[in-house]
Order: sequence, then C-alpha cells, then structure tokens
Amino acid sequence: RGAYWLVTGREVSEGPGVSEVVSKHVSVVPDAPSRHAPVEIPRELDALILRCLEKAPERRPSSAREIERLLRAVPLRDSWSEERAEAWWSEFVPAGEAVVRSGGPGHEGPTLA
Repeated sequence: RGAYWLVTGREVSEGPGVSEVVSKHVSVVPDAPSRHAPVEIPRELDALILRCLEKAPERRPSSAREIERLLRAVPLRDSWSEERAEAWWSEFVPAGEAVVRSGGPGHEGPTLA
C-alpha cells in the first residue's frame, strides 16, 4: 500500500483476481486520487502521487529526497495532528491489520502496532 491508498482508502488497481489486477497495473493509467478521495486534496499532491505511479521510470521522481522536496511544496489547508491521524487510521485500516508506526522518542525507527 502506498500514498494512493492513504489518500483514497482504495488500491490503485482493483479487480476480481490477481491476473486482472496485475494487467491493470501494467497497462492502465490510474485515476487521479482526487477522483476517489473522501476529501478535497491539493492538485499538487494529486499530481505527485500520479507521477510516482508513472509506468516509465524516467518520469517518476528520481529519489526519496526529491519526493520529500515535492511533498514540502504541497500547500496544506488544515494542520495535521496526532488526533486526526488516529481518527484516520481508525476509519481506514481494517481491524487486526498490522500498521507500521513511528516508535517515538527513544526508538530507532518504525514499529509494528
């Protein structure tokens, strides 16, 4: 799962079976995330997510650092808080599914929750 799922609550490619999903992944340009997002998202974020999903590697961001730079340029309408993040995870992550979370102060990287 990735940014598309985080914004939309759905997979990039869906289908009744693995072969249909793989076929779509290889040949179908995905819908813009904004088409399926439950809230309005900035067009810059929409464009960045689609750019990350480009079929041609040379059209994708070349590094995590470039993605970070592009993300920092996305205008935010509202601030994000721990409470809003918890509410989002509660709504969109199925019960019992493992989630990678930041370990917080004193922890070395992510942990499974």
